[in-house]
Amino acid sequence: MWYTLALFVHILGAIGLFVAVSLIVVAFVRMRQALTLEQVREWAMVANLAGKSMIFISLLILAPALYMVISAWGFATPWVMASLITFVGLAIMGAAMNGRNIERIVVLAQAASPDLIPDELRARLFAPQLWLSEGIRLMLLFGILGLMIIKPDMLFSILVLIGMLILGIVLGTIAQRLPGRISQKQQLV
Repeated sequence: MWYTLALFVHILGAIGLFVAVSLIVVAFVRMRQALTLEQVREWAMVANLAGKSMIFISLLILAPALYMVISAWGFATPWVMASLITFVGLAIMGAAMNGRNIERIVVLAQAASPDLIPDELRARLFAPQLWLSEGIRLMLLFGILGLMIIKPDMLFSILVLIGMLILGIVLGTIAQRLPGRISQKQQLV
């Protein structure tokens, strides 16, 4: 019974994590398309809230996962080890890169004068590392989900994660190149 309850909480956490990451991506897209600074500020707050919620959501995923690993699977299980290492790596990447990017965007949006969207803020919203990290994060989360469903050996686990990493890089590269609004200076010319 406890395993089933832990699995339920774990799945709820995974759903919450995908919702939070999706909200962040949508917020970044909407900020790139924004016509006014107020729109950027609103979507920056959405991204910030979703980013901060990921700490709680990650604990909601990790606590029951550890219980299930200890009670049923063991840490030496290949897909468990690969998933756990990837999840921890994503948490570190999220705190070090994604979280800082969101915070910097919020600070720039709040500090800007009320009329124009500063070019520095626009540049940050088009920065390749922003889109690359979001693409990688999203695809590696799908990779972890795949490992939990398929439960492969170590070689296949690694191949799945490498494949998802490559897809994440491609997705991030494509997303970075999608059109957005040009700067106000360019609009005035």
